[in-house]
Amino acid sequence: MDTKDSTRISWLDTARSIAILLVILCHVSGSEYFFGQSNILDRSTVSQFFGFFLFTLGRLSVPLFLFISGYLLLPRSYDTEKSLNFYKHNLLPLFVASEIWIITFYTFTCYFNSYPFSFSTLIRNMLFLGYEKISYLWYLPTIIGLYLYIPFFAIAIQKINIKITGLLLPITFLYCFFIPTINILFASLEIPLLSSQLFLYFGGGVYGFYMLTGYLFSKNFFKKLPLICLLSGFLCFVLLTALFQMTMYHKGHPYTIWYEFALLPIAAMFLFAILQNYPLPSFNNCGKYIAKYSFGIYLVHEAVRMITKRYFPFKYLCSPLWVFLLCILTFLISMSIVSLFSKISIIKKYLFLIK
Repeated sequence: MDTKDSTRISWLDTARSIAILLVILCHVSGSEYFFGQSNILDRSTVSQFFGFFLFTLGRLSVPLFLFISGYLLLPRSYDTEKSLNFYKHNLLPLFVASEIWIITFYTFTCYFNSYPFSFSTLIRNMLFLGYEKISYLWYLPTIIGLYLYIPFFAIAIQKINIKITGLLLPITFLYCFFIPTINILFASLEIPLLSSQLFLYFGGGVYGFYMLTGYLFSKNFFKKLPLICLLSGFLCFVLLTALFQMTMYHKGHPYTIWYEFALLPIAAMFLFAILQNYPLPSFNNCGKYIAKYSFGIYLVHEAVRMITKRYFPFKYLCSPLWVFLLCILTFLISMSIVSLFSKISIIKKYLFLIK
């Protein structure tokens, strides 16, 4: 979702642009390496690792988007009037757009894959009681749920010393990230799992952690590190995450990371810090343009990916080349569609949420 040019922050546009590219990479690499008919373990060791590496990079997209939301939304001042305006101008349009896209993509998926159309399934999806055949749209109800409580959360954290707010991160990390990750290892070793009894949902859980981290970035809570340290940390945690997944597959306990995996937020924080502290001026105009259409690209890209994958004539290419080519085609076609249809004001405003 866009903001007016006068309030834009260039490096956040860059971060948003990278995030939407990573969304596409996540879905393309996931489809090609993990969720198709072929088994990734049938590939060479190098190809296996490459698949896990690309998928890990792709998973960084959601943390980046949530960092951006926390950075922009949580430092705002909220009272009764401003909260109502936030719900009216941010939450309500998002809800309406979500309902429209759930209907649209569910109908498309049923038609494209010759699935039987079920009104009961569609209604459950629209009521956020499931996301059958629309799995990539899980992010919409997640954001809606977070938006419901942003004014309350923002008021609370702004009244508290930033150092005390920062103490929430390690507590949340321990119970919402570290323990679930350890349990993956325990399950593979047939060790009894840990069961956290600490109720942390009031603090936002996994996705609240990402938004709170974005808020702390907006307050310069994290120490600025040399670029080489940030790059090394980023690559280290991405590689470790890829190796972890590969190891689990070889142990007979296949696991593809989700957003509660402990190393993922750390890698994302290194990447976000790089973008904040060492911006790319030459990318500003391009980043601004991509960022403007990023929400629309997210909404249409999965249908574009499915169509392109089925009808593009060069699927016989080797996997790495085909993945990159499919990513590029999906992005360019999606970008063109959103840019073209954004010329229609009602679509621009209500379907792509471009202000």
